[in-house]
Amino acid sequence: MKKIIAGLVLLASFSCNTPQKEEATIRKRLGEFFQHFQELDADKLVDYYHPAIFRLTSREKVLEDMKAQIAGKSDLLKLHTFKIDSLYPVFQIAKSRYAKITYSAILLIDRATPEDSITSHTINAPSTGHTVSTGKYPAPQERLRRELIWGSEPGMEDLGIDQATGWSKFRLKRQFVAIKDRDAREWFLVSLDKDASPNEVLDKKVLAKLALYK
Repeated sequence: MKKIIAGLVLLASFSCNTPQKEEATIRKRLGEFFQHFQELDADKLVDYYHPAIFRLTSREKVLEDMKAQIAGKSDLLKLHTFKIDSLYPVFQIAKSRYAKITYSAILLIDRATPEDSITSHTINAPSTGHTVSTGKYPAPQERLRRELIWGSEPGMEDLGIDQATGWSKFRLKRQFVAIKDRDAREWFLVSLDKDASPNEVLDKKVLAKLALYK
């Protein structure tokens, strides 16, 4: 899943309050985003994506892809909690304001065998006579569960078993940049994770500045 930030230039007499006000606004915006994420509400989540993303692909396509990723996962995956680990200082380039955000999410993944899974057994393929194990070809929910638990998701830390639910518990670390353009009423988000290709959305000067915040 990918994010952005920018803001207005305030009068010098109010400059002492600007960082605190901007930080509070960004945190509020992130809180809303995380709430929609926990609800797996793609229709609301897409409203937080920076418009620059939709220059690469249509809003409809992004929404379609998000819903496809969410489909089937609601019974296997719970987004338990989110935490903002770091909210770096807001900076301005040209007429936009930016802030780098690192956050972590606690995910719970059901360890039980889904109802639609196939009981492993062997069959003889009639055309070849070869013996085939159906355990190699799990049904959709079982296959998804395996991908979630044993997938190679970068930045995913195994925390063991959640005692309250018996589900597998993981911590996932991610990065956003929040952006507020001059005429924008809200802060928008762009993912800084490599698979989100932020270099296709963000200017090189912005990326260079963001790289300074470790």
